[in-house]
Amino acid sequence: MSTPAIALIHPGKALLPELEVYQRFLCKNGYEVAILENPPPEMLKDFRIEWHFMGSDWARKKKGRIKIHEYVSGSVPPMARLKDRIKRWVNAPPDARIFGSAFLAQRLGFSDNIPALIRPAGIDASFLGWDRSAPEYDLVYCGAMDGARNLIPWISQIMAGLPGARFLLIGPPSAAIWKAFKAHPSVVFSGRVPYTEVPGLLAKAEYGLNLIPVRYPFHIQAPYKLLEYCAVGLKVITTSTAWVRQFEQQRQGRFFYLGQKDSPLSWEPLRRFPFETPSVDDLVWERLLESSGITALLGRLTG
Repeated sequence: MSTPAIALIHPGKALLPELEVYQRFLCKNGYEVAILENPPPEMLKDFRIEWHFMGSDWARKKKGRIKIHEYVSGSVPPMARLKDRIKRWVNAPPDARIFGSAFLAQRLGFSDNIPALIRPAGIDASFLGWDRSAPEYDLVYCGAMDGARNLIPWISQIMAGLPGARFLLIGPPSAAIWKAFKAHPSVVFSGRVPYTEVPGLLAKAEYGLNLIPVRYPFHIQAPYKLLEYCAVGLKVITTSTAWVRQFEQQRQGRFFYLGQKDSPLSWEPLRRFPFETPSVDDLVWERLLESSGITALLGRLTG
């Protein structure tokens, strides 16, 4: 092949909007790129670069082939920390690592000399510039609703504190969440929708709910939903995590935090709260990747 071919390899267990972003960006920079879910080894023989979104990767590197391990998140409960330690021991050493946040890189704690860089979380440009003059919903939650996130108590508390709130849930619900709220007259389930439709749905709400469990690994990861809420211009209601607090401070935002004893959730304090939604225009994916150092890293690995 005339240019190095890259296989973006993922296990199919998580939402990874950055896969298509990477594909567009890398193709624009002269690489041939394919997105592959759990490919068999024989499918990779024509690729120079294996770019794994971890997961696990125990296979030793083939001669002449380059491996990149990208960590978007840590392992999920139960026994998340133990799973991460096991992966450090058994994963094949790559040629380079990419981490979704400095928090995550520090917590995973690799101590070898393999090159690494931080690739911050970004947003698609389609989330910017929406008219939100007449919201149809009070609240929106977008993203994963699996059992590990323990969303039912939070959603129940929010609905009890804000009676009559019109609530949109975007994404495929777990069976437990569907059972708990399917009969609620103010809750609307969108189900799974194409990523291109997400900005328009978010723009129909006033408040964006960022319900991140305050435990490992969730509390050290960059929540894409929070960036997307900010891009659309929503007022953010959130749980308190180290990443969110740092983001709010660095960006001069002002978010309403759930679980604060001095600010119980009800309509009156919510309506008078001085929300500030920070600009995230500089976090558009293409701009982020241009400045991330990824093209320079690939140049060194293939040079």
